[in-house]
Amino acid sequence: MLKNIAKISPEGLPLIVLSAALGWLLALFGFSTLSIIVLIVTICLLFFFRDPERNITLDPDAVISPADGKILSIKNIKETEFLNKDCIKISIFLSVLNVHVNRFPVSAKVLATKYQPGKFNLAYDADGSEENEKLTTFVQLDSGVKLLFSQVAGFLARRIVSKADVGDYYTQGERFGIIKFGSRMDIYLPEKAVLEVDIGDKVTAGETILAWLIEKN
Repeated sequence: MLKNIAKISPEGLPLIVLSAALGWLLALFGFSTLSIIVLIVTICLLFFFRDPERNITLDPDAVISPADGKILSIKNIKETEFLNKDCIKISIFLSVLNVHVNRFPVSAKVLATKYQPGKFNLAYDADGSEENEKLTTFVQLDSGVKLLFSQVAGFLARRIVSKADVGDYYTQGERFGIIKFGSRMDIYLPEKAVLEVDIGDKVTAGETILAWLIEKN
């Protein structure tokens, strides 16, 4: 446990420092009960913004999970904004207990990004949250294959962070962002991708293989 929270995501440091300082001041002025409550909040923030190292799966034919969580849905749909073709959409739900640091599912160049302001419906409702705030990243692999993934805000999430800009090249498993508090990650794969996961499976960012872009023997 301590090993897993030894590294903290930079996005969480301002909140953690502020919470810790407030707790110290409350204790200094004799507000012991309040200081204990704030201490508990600080510990919760440390847990939430933990950023453990991962044994990254590196395979140009594999699509690894960009987020920790649980497979919420798998659908065959037509994506009309970037790919304009039939594809497989995998939705991953992240609870407040999951690591929320996001990682690149493939080694690829960023072709486009799009931020969509929106609502904050429950991220666990894959259909009801289609109008939620989200940030989509459209990428192209060295092989020419294109895919995209979206960080989707949920009921508690109020901040989507992504460092990926157009023209950037990210290596498979490399950190690129975070969604603060409960949320969802959608990833859109080629229609012929060979799936390795099913609805209800738990996945780990950087490690779990979601699908193969070519069939493996």
